[in-house]
This record gives sequence, C-alpha cells and structure tokens, in this order.
Amino acid sequence: MLTTGEIESNLPRLIERYPLDVDVSALIRAKVREKSSLSERDLAVHVARIGRLRAELDVAFERSSLPEEPTQGRDLDAFLFRLRRYGA
Repeated sequence: MLTTGEIESNLPRLIERYPLDVDVSALIRAKVREKSSLSERDLAVHVARIGRLRAELDVAFERSSLPEEPTQGRDLDAFLFRLRRYGA
C-alpha cells in the first residue's frame, strides 16, 4: 500500500509484485490449512526474513507519498453509505 496506494491481501499476488529471496509456498500452504506446523529449519528461515521485510517496510514508509492522516473521510463515509444502501 505504501508504494502503490492499493491494498492487496492475496499473498501469491504480493509475491509476484515483490519477489522474495526465500520460497514461501510451504508457509502459504500452512496458512491455508490454518492449524499446521513448520519445521524448526523452515521457521528459522522465515523468522530471519521477517526482519529484512520490516526493514523494507520502513524504507517504503519513509518514501511513501501517502498522507500521515486520512484526508478524504467524508468521501469515504459517503461511499460506504451508498454501498450499504444500494449495494455493490
């Protein structure tokens, strides 16, 4: 969101846009199953990667052109009202 202004929650699409140096397909499969575990080795790899991703997030935050505070609150309220009242 910080770089594009768009919200994307689909992990495979995010990985296409922001390739990782670690294969996270096993992590995504584990998330889909919700209650599964990772090996100690896999867990260590992903925990290490989290630190690097946080650093990248900090850089993206500093470079972001998004405002610190929302500026279009009334427009958003009106949009949500229309959406709820009249449907999608």
